[in-house]
Amino acid sequence: MSEVTRRHFMQSTAATAATISAFNVLSSRAAGTLPPGKIKVGLIGCGGRGNGALGNFREAAKILGQEIEVVAVCDAFKDKVEGTLGRYKLDAKVGFWGFNAYKKVAASDAQFVLMATPPSFRPVHLEAMIDAGKHCFIEKPVGVDPVGVRKVIEVGERARAKGLAIVAGTQRRYQANYQMNKARVDAGAIGQIVGGTVSWNGNVPWIHPRKDGYSNAEYLARNWLNFNELSGDHICEQHVHNLDVANWFIGRTPEAFIGFGGRARRQTGNMFDFFSTTLSSIPLPPRLPSPPPRKRIQVASLIRNILIRNVDLKGLDILSFFWTLGCRNQF
Repeated sequence: MSEVTRRHFMQSTAATAATISAFNVLSSRAAGTLPPGKIKVGLIGCGGRGNGALGNFREAAKILGQEIEVVAVCDAFKDKVEGTLGRYKLDAKVGFWGFNAYKKVAASDAQFVLMATPPSFRPVHLEAMIDAGKHCFIEKPVGVDPVGVRKVIEVGERARAKGLAIVAGTQRRYQANYQMNKARVDAGAIGQIVGGTVSWNGNVPWIHPRKDGYSNAEYLARNWLNFNELSGDHICEQHVHNLDVANWFIGRTPEAFIGFGGRARRQTGNMFDFFSTTLSSIPLPPRLPSPPPRKRIQVASLIRNILIRNVDLKGLDILSFFWTLGCRNQF
């Protein structure tokens, strides 16, 4: 890379986690996948996070002693593009706007592309960039539904086959304090993790009011954070960080889920105000035909005996136990 080592960079108190994400995607140069000279970068999404990501990328390149050239930036809206052009003193010819403007970035000579659009668009944009041969930084979450997430997984395999780098914006994995605690856990400091609680409490980050002349598409895209269809709701768009940490530290992903939520205070969009959920990694039983009444009595009796006798469930909480037995309508 350069005389600045990865360890020294990680220890720098001035380094932000987002910059470390950019550092990791830039490290593909170390594998000899890029020609010498300036690094050419494109940006899809010129909002707050997109502008921040471009700044992080420039900071990481500076630390690595590399020069960059911004060759294309795009957004659905002209005012957003003009804001980025002015902020980074870029030539107007590198700016594009419209819902299909990402195709201009794909057609550019950018070697790296940073994606910070509303999450619902990210699977489409990632596929276009990988097909165009770009290394990619994709903000979290990578999708808002199973179809989108599966597309990202599929595209990720194609990127691997083509030797292209993809870094996601789950920056906790790049923070030194999280990495040190994970190393301690792996070394047995607290034993095996069998469960835990992760929380995210906060206010509504922002609201973009509807203005005269907005089409439905423009209003949704500008106020995307507050609509499930574009953001995936805050448990997906924001709490994904802590869910990712839980999966990382526990070492496995959930296989069963039950929860509830509600909405009472929000003034815009269709997101919930709160969630309370339980996720379990206990495998679900295969789907079986409904058992005869005698079997149902046996299952109910088993639950009653467990509750009365206080049988040791070995880390399995009662809620997960009920879910495992009951989610397939067995009784």
